[in-house]
Amino acid sequence: MAKPIRPPEFKFRALIDTREKEERSIICVSLIDPIEEIRKDRKRFEELAKTLVLRFFKVGKEGGIILPSGSKRLDKGLILEMESFEDLTDVSGPVRKPGYSLVLKVSYESGSALKTLELANKALEEENEALKQEVRELLDLAAGLEAAKESLRVSFDAIKDLMISFDCEGNILIVNEACTEWFGQSPEDIITRKKYKVILNQDVLSIIRKVCESKETLRFEEHIGEKTVQITYIPMTNKKNGETEVVMMAQDITGQKNGDIIENRRNGSGLIMGMAARNVLNSSLTAILGFSQLALSSYDWPKATRARYLKLIERTALRMKNEINKVVEKKA
Repeated sequence: MAKPIRPPEFKFRALIDTREKEERSIICVSLIDPIEEIRKDRKRFEELAKTLVLRFFKVGKEGGIILPSGSKRLDKGLILEMESFEDLTDVSGPVRKPGYSLVLKVSYESGSALKTLELANKALEEENEALKQEVRELLDLAAGLEAAKESLRVSFDAIKDLMISFDCEGNILIVNEACTEWFGQSPEDIITRKKYKVILNQDVLSIIRKVCESKETLRFEEHIGEKTVQITYIPMTNKKNGETEVVMMAQDITGQKNGDIIENRRNGSGLIMGMAARNVLNSSLTAILGFSQLALSSYDWPKATRARYLKLIERTALRMKNEINKVVEKKA
């Protein structure tokens, strides 16, 4: 709220001339020790001074000057006071030339100053109350954001595969609880460090930047100890700021690989086509499951991203169908 405008106080000298039959004129007006604010607008204040002088005195019917008791109240709590008066009438010549010098001061009445302070204090109180309301609204907004963040975390943690969200600079934004089983560290421990160059034997920084530039999904397999891990990098667009983020999903596919090897040894070379088909089916099902989990999560995916997931699921399903047909034809 704007503070009340307080006009400046000032002092001036006025030379006036009176004539008979209530005639009067201002010879000149000069400001006395004006402050910087008044000096910048001297002409306007001189015109104001002339107006105030004419309101301050009157001329008698027989000539001469009529003055009030010594002060006159103005608008906005101001008062016009006379500090000195001098009769400059020239009576030495054949014609009497009346003239007077007045020194007047425009200032605030003591009661008015108190009123101004009260108004200013009231304005400050209203501004303070408005600020308190803004603080309450901000606290409510922060609580809402925390609730939304917690909802996202719960959805993220429901996925058992390792999932980490990065910005394009490789900074970790979110990591789910699966990291405890994969790394023996809590999500808080991982996010505290914020940035990693290598995760699961992968140069994640280089891969993330490549995905951000191409806006295409990349998939890799890594052998970590006795595990075979499939790692998928999926580009996403943050609807709030328009920035690209990358979701990394790591899946342990060791069981699938070992099962394929055992089946291959058991059935011999005659079942190579079946094994290949099974591998395709397993990887296809894994892809469908992964993209379905992403699409069904509570995260507000952009419409284009959801459409891309559905197309990928459709394409993978068609691939599965073709592989099944090949196996059936082979057996026939």
